[in-house]
Amino acid sequence: MIKTLPILLMVLGLLSLSCDNWEKEPEFLPPLNQTKWRVEGITPQNEGEKIPSKSTYRLEFINDSTFTLNLDINRMIGKYEVTPYGELNIYEVKKTKDCCDSQYALLLEQILLHTDKFGLSEGGITLSGSGEIYLKHEQL
Repeated sequence: MIKTLPILLMVLGLLSLSCDNWEKEPEFLPPLNQTKWRVEGITPQNEGEKIPSKSTYRLEFINDSTFTLNLDINRMIGKYEVTPYGELNIYEVKKTKDCCDSQYALLLEQILLHTDKFGLSEGGITLSGSGEIYLKHEQL
């Protein structure tokens, strides 16, 4: 009995540690389809500070698989897949090739192309991946 006590204590300790490391159940997020968002700001990868938007950029999730993003002059359209737990996949993106989008719009485009998750934030949502995009909800 005395020899099994240290083993029992070790097993209980390992169980306790493993329970502490379990993640909380993922937050259930609302669907994105048929929603329209205004870009409030971006944080490029490896930069810790949010850069506010100085222009009006709109991201619209038209239905459950198609989105559009209006940049300065150009427009992006593509497909997306989303889970209720915040996973987001952007693919089959096409962009008009008119001249002269700002550096900000080009950064916004690159962050969107590498987005892989979204989550609720104060008054909106945040898209994350290789940087972050902060969005506020607009009425359709």
